[in-house]
Amino acid sequence: MKILHKLNNSAAICTNSSSDSIIVIGKGITFGKKEGDEIDKSRIDKIYTNADQKNY
Repeated sequence: MKILHKLNNSAAICTNSSSDSIIVIGKGITFGKKEGDEIDKSRIDKIYTNADQKNY
């Protein structure tokens, strides 16, 4: 998963394998990383996705 935008050291907006935007949360997962870097999947505690896929 690549970081699109860092929210803080423990949360980021990323892309998953199907290029959807997701929010990932885990203790210190983005510490020392910048946008475009990969996140270690083993450090992720929660993943939030968009359940409603309608285009408005």
